[in-house]
Amino acid sequence: MKNVHAALYWALFLAAVAFLGCSSGPEDPAKTVRFEAFFRDILADRVPNQNLSDQMNMALTPTRVSEICAFYTRLGKFQRLQFLGSDKVQGYDRYHYVAIFAGGKQAVMFVLDSQGKLSGFFNE
Repeated sequence: MKNVHAALYWALFLAAVAFLGCSSGPEDPAKTVRFEAFFRDILADRVPNQNLSDQMNMALTPTRVSEICAFYTRLGKFQRLQFLGSDKVQGYDRYHYVAIFAGGKQAVMFVLDSQGKLSGFFNE
């Protein structure tokens, strides 16, 4: 379990490296649909199962998903993801969005590994 937490903290650190290098390349609608499906699973308190890395599969326990769901519930009904940009850091593709809810907004980032598996999901 310690290894899972260490991996998550390391991934968080990498994600925090910054949004500074974010490009404003065009949005990939297929990726947005994929990330929104993942996000809607989280918001429905369901453990997502769409093409996740092994680390994400281990980290997204039902308890952790419930905690994440509770965090977002305070913002009201989810409406959509708004694309901000993307960048690449150490071989990972990062996609930056604003999650728009009835009662507020939250910047989020989805990270894909070199095999296209979802390997990170973070608040920014």
